[in-house]
Amino acid sequence: RPGDRIGISGSNSLAWVATAFAVLKCGCMLCPMNERFVASEFAYLTGFCEPALVVADAPRREILASTAGCPPLLALEDVEACRDGAGDAGADWRPVRVDADTAAMMVFTSGSSGTPKGVMLSHREQLGKFFEMTLVAPELGPQTQSLMPLSVQSAPGTAWGYLFSSVIGGT
Repeated sequence: RPGDRIGISGSNSLAWVATAFAVLKCGCMLCPMNERFVASEFAYLTGFCEPALVVADAPRREILASTAGCPPLLALEDVEACRDGAGDAGADWRPVRVDADTAAMMVFTSGSSGTPKGVMLSHREQLGKFFEMTLVAPELGPQTQSLMPLSVQSAPGTAWGYLFSSVIGGT
């Protein structure tokens, strides 16, 4: 449902990125979770952000399932089955209109000074910084190619990586 917090955890993959876009397109809040976490760290994050669902690959689902208060889990591997509108909800899809000031994502700090903290980023903040960058560097656009050595779950990977490239039309 729009406004729900949806966690994603898994190794870098196209399915991960597709799921992140789906979460945002549905009007939900994206909560990327570090794929290197152990059970206690996943338990902390799911307790902190209270996701309605966590989409995770097999190794992370196994860890998450072992935590107390585990939220509902969906297999990241099953995302491919929803391609091109297939699946149960394909025919019933309705676009969701989201207020620009609604939180788009909650990214977590590294926790180097203690436990990770959730930082909320709104749709307006995200798009505003992307378009401001194109004003400063007008050469950014469809011809832009990005190499992303960072994990997609990290704040730089999500907030600056694939979302930025996609919004400006790059690859």
